[in-house]
This record gives sequence, C-alpha cells and structure tokens, in this order.
Amino acid sequence: MKNNKVIIILLAALLSISIITACYFIADARRKQNMKTRKEEMHSLYFKISPIVKLNFNERYYVCKNKNDKNCDKHYYRVTSFDLINDEAKKVYKDLDFKDKDLYQVILTLCDTAFNNKIDVKKIELFTDSDTLTDSNIASYLKNNSKNKITYMLHVNYQKHIIEEQVLKEEKQENEVEQEKTTYLVTFDSYGGSPVNSQTIEAGQKAVKPVNPTRTGYTFIEWRLNGKAYNFNSEITQDITLEAQWQKNKTSNNVDRNPGNQEQEVIKPEESPEASQQPEASEEPPAQPTNPEPTTPTPSETPSAPEETTSPENSEGTT
Repeated sequence: MKNNKVIIILLAALLSISIITACYFIADARRKQNMKTRKEEMHSLYFKISPIVKLNFNERYYVCKNKNDKNCDKHYYRVTSFDLINDEAKKVYKDLDFKDKDLYQVILTLCDTAFNNKIDVKKIELFTDSDTLTDSNIASYLKNNSKNKITYMLHVNYQKHIIEEQVLKEEKQENEVEQEKTTYLVTFDSYGGSPVNSQTIEAGQKAVKPVNPTRTGYTFIEWRLNGKAYNFNSEITQDITLEAQWQKNKTSNNVDRNPGNQEQEVIKPEESPEASQQPEASEEPPAQPTNPEPTTPTPSETPSAPEETTSPENSEGTT
C-alpha cells in the first residue's frame, strides 16, 4: 500500500510539472507572437510652393509579429533640422523654428504662413524618400486642422534618392514657363517733353532705356519711379509709369554776374507742364533814340553865296 501511495504521488508531481511546463511554453509563444520591435529611420522632405523648405525628419514605427496589432500601423514623424532653400523661403519663414516638431504640424505651419503672406498654396508639391507618407493622409490633416479652410491640391513625389539640384531645376523651369505667360506695361510720362513710346515687357525682364526726350527751355535729368531715380537693370514685376525729371535752363539776362551765385531751377514732375511752358516776360532795355542821318541837299536847294559888303571900317581905311 505504501509503495502504491508513493507511486501515485510521483505521478501527480510529474503531471503537475508537465502542466506547468506546457503553460510556460504556450505563454512564451504567445508573448513572442505579440512582440513589437521599434524601428527608426532618417528621411528628408522638400516642401515646395514658391518658397522651398527642406525638412530632415526622424520616422519611428514598430514592427510586430502579430499582424493584427493596430499599433504597428502607426508611424511617428519628428523634424530634426530644416533649411530655407530659396530667397522667398528665407523671407517668409525667417522667424520660424521647426526643429523637434511633428512633421504634419510643420507642413501645416508652412501652408498657413504662406497663405498669410498672400502666396498661392492651393498647389503643394512634396518630394521625399519616405514611402510611408501619402497624399491622402497629409491632405486630410491639412483640411481638418487649417484655419484657412483651403482645398489643397497636394502631391507627394516619392524618390528613393532625392537630388536637391533636380528639385531646384524643376522649380526654375516652372517659374520660367509662368513668366512667359505674363507681360507688364512700362509707360513713360515726359511731362511736357517730346512723347516716348510705352514698352510691353515680359515678367522678370528689364525695360529698355529710351532716348532722352527734349523740351524747349529745359534739360532732361533722368527717369523716376515714385520720386526716385529708376534703375533700368531692375526686373519688371508689375505695370509701372516712369516720370521725366527736368531742369530749367537759365537765360543770359537772368544769369548772375557772379558764377558762384548761379542756381539752376529743377522742375519736378508734379509741377504743371502747361504752367512751366508759359513764356517768360522779356526784360530787354528800352530802345535808345537815334540821331537822324544828315541829308545831302540837291543842287536846286543849294543856297547862294552871300554878297560881299564893305564895312565902314574897311572903306575908311582905303585910300
């Protein structure tokens, strides 16, 4: 009987150990099946409207053996550094810092800031080497969070290896095509001088300096825009009117004998050209009387010689 009891106890112990071992392996298998592995990658993104901004960001996500784990579908993007690529970006975003911020939030800030600076943000292009960023996800985030309520036309260009020079080249080509479609009018107001033909200039090009106009009694100085001398090397970006600046000539009668006291009157464009063209009152000296020229008498008018008479004094002296 005692031997049977011992055998029963040993069998029960072995069974318990087997059950515990089995449970352990089953739990371990389930744990391994649900195990998540954290992954981190570094990527870049070029945000391009007319300003161009480069964003370097960290992409963090989990790799799960259990495909049903929804947490493994989530990706987290955080900006680590940024560069303002072109001059327009440096002007619009000069006071902003995007480091250590969520990538989607930074894209939203870029759009809203550009919109507030009257830049067209309806068409947005993104160039990135991350294949997890999609048009729909970013567009949906912008639509739900932007205060401007704009319908964005957003396109994500995935490139395994982004070449910055290629991005800039495409931007330059797009600007050139856009500028070819736009022309501006440059008008010349000669303010009483000889007329000057207007010029139609393509956007981004320069006006041609015309031949100086002429005006009686005045010397041409320069062309002015908004009161300042115009630089003909400036690119035309809108319709403009250039105004002639004149300098009134001094007549000899009005010139000071002392050259150091001579001043030249400058005619500003705002002065009425009609008034400036009124003739000045002459200050000629009064005419001096002239002596009549002696006339030569005609023979008929020649007086006869007087007859000689003998005075008493002469007659008395004659013996």
